[in-house]
Parts: sequence; structure tokens; C-alpha cells
Amino acid sequence: MLMRNIRIYSPEPLAAGGFLDLSESAARHITQVLRLNAGSELTLFDGSGLEYVGTIASVTKSRVTVQLGAAQSSATESALRICLWHGLCRSDRMDIVVQKATELGVTEIQPVITERDVVRLDAKRAAKKLEHWRSVAISACEQSGRVRIPLVHPAARLGHCLQQFAASQKNAATALMFDPEGERGLRRHLLPERDIFVLTGPEGGFSAAEKTAAMDTGFSLIALGPRILRTETAPTVILSLVQSALGDLET
Repeated sequence: MLMRNIRIYSPEPLAAGGFLDLSESAARHITQVLRLNAGSELTLFDGSGLEYVGTIASVTKSRVTVQLGAAQSSATESALRICLWHGLCRSDRMDIVVQKATELGVTEIQPVITERDVVRLDAKRAAKKLEHWRSVAISACEQSGRVRIPLVHPAARLGHCLQQFAASQKNAATALMFDPEGERGLRRHLLPERDIFVLTGPEGGFSAAEKTAAMDTGFSLIALGPRILRTETAPTVILSLVQSALGDLET
């Protein structure tokens, strides 16, 4: 039976031929869950776009040391630059959004605070949530074979995000807001050479004022079909459709 490829993210820069002591959590996973020993192979990556086949050099109760082999390129990253803006939703649902968006290859994830949010974050909770979402993204990269970690931004109000969008060079981007009141015809809005911004809503959807503000900033209002998708379902479906239309996913 073939053993699956074990992939570990390292926040420290990696170099061929070097030695790396795994983090406490990674070492615990290696020894207590996977029960790997000295001589076992695994793959490490540091988010730079390269990955390294490593060999466990030594294992103790508190430390796992890995020797790194040569750097290797990877073909797992998307050629598309997609930024997902998603309305803040409950913890488990937001985790799913971050996880699946990462697996599908997005470049950035922006949690958005909207008028109809059911979640309210103070500064302390917001910092903890950001750290948690980034760890979810890292785990999804380890699982999916990605070698770059998507940039997960702190939660920000939709109005602030739209102001930043309008003030930047994003007029060359494709900006899509998804809502049941939008028009059909996603494919005609997609151009492969452009950055793509996908804006999806929270459990309560967008207010009329938010839709107007987004459209005034350059977002096209798009509807997917006759059914209402859950907040955690919509981003996965939309990202898959965009990537399929532009050749990143094959059908």
C-alpha cells in the first residue's frame, strides 16, 4: 500500500542540504499520529514556491530533526490571481470557506464585515480569528499540495474594502459580486489576463445599499442560478466555475 505524501509547512526559510527542527505541533503530529521514525521521508515547503524532500534525521521525545534535499518546483499553483472577499460568517462556516478557497488556489482571502453579519468581533477576537484562519489556510496547503500560502487579511468593513479597491489600480481587474438579484452570464465577464475579485455574502446576504456601493465601485452583480446557496457553499461553487471557465480546472 502506498503511503500518502506527508507535507509540512515551515515558517522558517528552507535551504537544500540544511537541517530543520520541526515545530512542536508538527513534531507531535509526526511522532504521535503518523508514528514516523528516523529515515522516513516527507515534503517541506516555506511558502516561497519551492518544496523540499526531507529525511527525518533524528527523533526524540521533544524534537524531530529533518535533513533537506534539493529544492523542487511545483505545478500546483494556479496561473490565475483570484482574491475572495467573503462576508463574515459563523466560525465553522468561515473555516470551510477559507479551507476550500485555499484548496482551489486563491491568492488572497478578505473576510468582509457587512450590515447583515451574524458575527461581531472585538479587537481581541478578531486577532485570534485571523491567526486561526491563517492556520486553516496552511493546513489546506499541506493537504492540497500548494506551495504558496494565500494571504489572509484581517476582517474589514465592506465600505473600507471598496474604498481601497477604488483607490488602487484595480480598475484593470474583473470584479464580481454574487447575489440572487444579479444577472446571469458569468463567463462573459471573465478575462484570463485580469486579476479577479469575487465578493460573496454572509448568511443574511447583502443589503441594497451594499449592492449599490459595490456596483458604483466597478463590481458586476452576478446570479448563479435559481437556487439560493449557503454562505459556505457559494464560494466553492463560484471559484470552481471561474477556474473551469478560464482553464485552471479541467472538465
